[in-house]
Amino acid sequence: MRSLALACLLVAATAHAQNADLTKEFQAGIDAFRLGKYDEARAHLEKARDVDPKLPGPYRFLAAVAQAQGKWDDCIANARKALELPAVSGPLGVSRRSR
Repeated sequence: MRSLALACLLVAATAHAQNADLTKEFQAGIDAFRLGKYDEARAHLEKARDVDPKLPGPYRFLAAVAQAQGKWDDCIANARKALELPAVSGPLGVSRRSR
């Protein structure tokens, strides 16, 4: 019984750490993008995407970074990926407007 509780605690701690990393990297990417630091933004957003590739938010901003840099193939690929993923609420995932 104790080992089950410990395992659950470890899983919860790991998930919390991943969520903290995701939020930190995503926000750093947005901040860098808004400051025009596109290479730095891309690096942070790619890390956020790698933490949870099922969230559309990092793909949306990767598309915006690519657009700002004139990298149209990357822009289209990331925008499409963002639209393919299910929209989730919150700043990390909103990718479509409600209709």
